[in-house]
Amino acid sequence: MANDASKQFSQLSHDFSRVVEELKGSSPLIEDVVSRGGKLQRHFDATSSALLGFLEAVQKLADNAGAASAYGGASDLGTCMTKIALRHRTIAEQYTALSNTIGEEVCKNLVTRMELRRKTLAALEKEHDKDFRKWKVDLKKRNDNNLKLATKATGKKKSTDKSGNIQEKLEESLEDSVELYEDFQAFEQGSLRK
Repeated sequence: MANDASKQFSQLSHDFSRVVEELKGSSPLIEDVVSRGGKLQRHFDATSSALLGFLEAVQKLADNAGAASAYGGASDLGTCMTKIALRHRTIAEQYTALSNTIGEEVCKNLVTRMELRRKTLAALEKEHDKDFRKWKVDLKKRNDNNLKLATKATGKKKSTDKSGNIQEKLEESLEDSVELYEDFQAFEQGSLRK
């Protein structure tokens, strides 16, 4: 019984440690997403700026063509170029909006959540370690007490002490140990769910 409980104890402890390490291991991946998102945002900003500059030059050309021409052909060219510049300005605005979304909504949000996750994970791990040590000490004391009672029970088959039968005490202590292991198992499973 004690050996099986010890295996479960070790397995549950290992499971929690594995989950914590997996969470810690994902931080570089999130940092990579933030880094590449920032780079993408800068490229979108540069593209938007270049596109707006180009469209401004096209608009100047269109204004010049419309104003300088006394004939109908050049003014039509100016009108067409103005329409093109206006329509493509929306593309530049969409680049700017996408850039702001990547920078403000995605990257900043990920950084904020990552910092919060680090703090929460550190606090959770600290609390778990403290509680785990306490459980481990309690379970060790209970097992030591069970071994002492088992030794007494095998040495004196039918002897009694002041408060009653040693065999009855051993059975009660074993039942208490089983309950304590079950409580510990529930604690560890709760820790894994957090």
